[in-house]
Amino acid sequence: MSSIPIAVVVADPEPDVARAIQVSLLPRYDVVHFFKNVDQALFELPLLVKGNLELPDHSGMGSNAERDVPDRKVPKALVVYSDLPDYVLDTVRQSFADKIKVLGVPPECDPQFVMIQLDDML
Repeated sequence: MSSIPIAVVVADPEPDVARAIQVSLLPRYDVVHFFKNVDQALFELPLLVKGNLELPDHSGMGSNAERDVPDRKVPKALVVYSDLPDYVLDTVRQSFADKIKVLGVPPECDPQFVMIQLDDML
């Protein structure tokens, strides 16, 4: 695995949980953008994966929020922490199949498990 962290985005409604996720995925994964919910992800993700990195991270927590626009990273995966039904995640996966990997995990999921899943996907 590269020493450069792989850029990912995370959807989680709880800021404290999102921050803990961000810290726990380092140094292998760099959470560059956060979404509060899947609806926000469905709206903003197409722009991000196309390289429109001028889009602000409204949470202010993703590492792209700290970077100048030319230095921002395009995400390679979306991690959704939610109890969403499988059909919703399947719709998201199909929508972005050729652009980004999508991982759905329960809200209480262990970050080590998430890293293993991301390692397998990417």
